[in-house]
Amino acid sequence: RRALIGIDKEQRLTIAVTDSLFGGLTWVELQEIFGAGQWQVQTVDLLNLDGGGSAQLYVKGAQLEEHVPGTTEVPVAIGFFQK
Repeated sequence: RRALIGIDKEQRLTIAVTDSLFGGLTWVELQEIFGAGQWQVQTVDLLNLDGGGSAQLYVKGAQLEEHVPGTTEVPVAIGFFQK
């Protein structure tokens, strides 16, 4: 599992965590996926945040709530909030 954050040429933010369903994607494979726009996301900058059991994601919006839980506790988090 890996957590990453990227930005595209229009300055839009992409935040992602690979789930165990995807298997063990390597950093090189993630760069290829997000650099080629295969998921309609083509980042110009991509940062690997974390990997392994502590990588997780929680998103809550008006029409979406998604949680990809980790297997270990995480003492630090990054939050994004709409003004």
